[in-house]
Amino acid sequence: MQAEKIRLACLAAALCAGAMAGTFAAPAADKAQKTQPFSVWDGPRVQFRHVQLREQLKQAVRRGDIPTMERVARAGTALMPTDPNWRYNLACALAWREKPDAALAELDKAIDLGFHKADTIANDSDFRRINDLPRFKELVEKARRLEGVPGEGQIVTSPAFAPYGSWLTLNVTNVVWNYEKGVFEAFVRFVGDASDGGNAGDAYLNRDRGHAMVYMDKAVLISGIRYPPDAVKAGVDQDLPNMIFHGCNVFGNASQARLAGPLWRSLPRAAMTDPGAPSRLALIYENNQFWVFPAHKDFGDPALGDLLPAANPAYMASVGSSWSDTPFLDVAIRAAAAFPRRTKKTIVQRQLMGPTMQWLFRRTRPGVSSQADYLSYKAHPTAFDHKRDIDSAALIARAAALEPANVPPAVSLAMVNSSLFPIPVPRPGRDYADVLTEYLYATPFSVAVVLRDTAAERTFLVQAKTFPAADPAAEFTWRVVHGDESKVKFSQALGEKIVTPEKGLVQITVDRRGLKGRIDVACFAKTHGTEYGAPSFISFSAIPLERREYAADGRILSIDYSNPDGVYSDPVIALPRAWKDIYRYGDKGEPLGFDRYYGSEKTAEFLSPSVRIASRDEAGAPKTVVDVRYLARRSGDPANPAELTFVDVGEPRAAGGGR
Repeated sequence: MQAEKIRLACLAAALCAGAMAGTFAAPAADKAQKTQPFSVWDGPRVQFRHVQLREQLKQAVRRGDIPTMERVARAGTALMPTDPNWRYNLACALAWREKPDAALAELDKAIDLGFHKADTIANDSDFRRINDLPRFKELVEKARRLEGVPGEGQIVTSPAFAPYGSWLTLNVTNVVWNYEKGVFEAFVRFVGDASDGGNAGDAYLNRDRGHAMVYMDKAVLISGIRYPPDAVKAGVDQDLPNMIFHGCNVFGNASQARLAGPLWRSLPRAAMTDPGAPSRLALIYENNQFWVFPAHKDFGDPALGDLLPAANPAYMASVGSSWSDTPFLDVAIRAAAAFPRRTKKTIVQRQLMGPTMQWLFRRTRPGVSSQADYLSYKAHPTAFDHKRDIDSAALIARAAALEPANVPPAVSLAMVNSSLFPIPVPRPGRDYADVLTEYLYATPFSVAVVLRDTAAERTFLVQAKTFPAADPAAEFTWRVVHGDESKVKFSQALGEKIVTPEKGLVQITVDRRGLKGRIDVACFAKTHGTEYGAPSFISFSAIPLERREYAADGRILSIDYSNPDGVYSDPVIALPRAWKDIYRYGDKGEPLGFDRYYGSEKTAEFLSPSVRIASRDEAGAPKTVVDVRYLARRSGDPANPAELTFVDVGEPRAAGGGR
């Protein structure tokens, strides 16, 4: 029986109030975190502090620092007052502090809250000072009696059920926050007669509070997901996605942008620059989700150009602003309905819904008629334009013709090193003047490298495997799909005689000289019976605000960081600074350090980025030096980003005397 078609028009009035807001609300401060009532929707708000405290506790335990253990555990219980694990940690610390009454009281609270691991409690060496007390033994037995019983205030998680083709509203009984992964996990189950196929098992999720909804008048059995009012109040229902779904495939959009302040950006750029966002989006991508966000002013603006720092297949960036994303979702949902049922089952089981959608859009992009076209720049724009980049008929026809054995694999990437020929990894503050590492992020599907070091050529070693499972018979290929192809060389890894680039291990050499903008290297994989599937990317980018000069032999001559070309440069990727470094060499070309200028005035001399020359002797040789540390300095003006500065650390010492 054909299920009722659903029109995804708008969310309930409570969810529509306050459509597209400019800037997403920032997490609350620690003081607010300690006083607000705690629920599953508070997970993102406390995530950073919780992980920070957990790491501090581990370090304190390793050092045997009992006072710090207690202090950190108390901070954890204040942050998450109903969390049984923090209560248990506090009980352990108090036992070490030889405060038996307080330790037993906290252990009792931990058990009430759900810490029912009786054997763990009984055998924990942290309690050896109190484990002979009658009250301790009573608490062990209490935990044993309560094993399997929900703790005080704990909510038993169970799937949310809804018929195919209907709306489902999430709630605290079917959502948990995963502190290890930094995402929500939702447990849902759409049920009913799926004999019509269509979009049974597919769900649509909107994260802009109804601002740019997808209309699916012709979709059969598609379901919709809503957030409850308490999630909306917590602000977890908008902006970048933050949820893994067990029980359905998700197609979603968020037609929003960060519009205020010096850190303005589109969601595609935020997805690559927000702390934790790249890893979170990669998790979502590998869990049968397909998302589209408008690139807004980050792509296609005549005055700004392409501001996206990398290529990332975990989502699709659309050219334009609000509603430029919805045509892609419309086609993707229809393509999901067109898959043969056995093919769709294979895609879902292999967690390839996101990668398969990326492959379909790229493989059927107008102008991409052959496999050679697909492996070129023609199929892989930074952002997709719905006016010219969608051939819906070709895409849906290819989806309908796809057989289970022909579903192409995705690619999982890892930046590695060689034990025989180690590749130097530059460090901030030591090898170059900065506080930021060269890796903006590194996920299995996208790696973003910002070339900050001074070397003229850089070498990287990359290992590729098929996703979700490594296939030893897979064949890989590596291509430059964006940027200056002449700046990149692919070769067999030094010392490696068996594993070749075609088998997944490649040495990539990037020529930094004269590099402008970004280079995207795509890796594709195919297995027996498939085409090359969705790409994964390694992106190498120069910093727009820099102007560099190199000698013919590759020596760095100068770096002007003061933005002499007056271009926009993302302050999240490169902190502004107002100086220019001019490098010095000896008669034989040996490096002697560099001089730092503000305008035309030389203000400091350095032996290296981390060592400043404090004085010279009568012959002009360095006499004393002082260590230097780089810092982000805020001006106090919220309209301006932080700037990079440097300060002396410690007292001057004799040059050549070591640290």
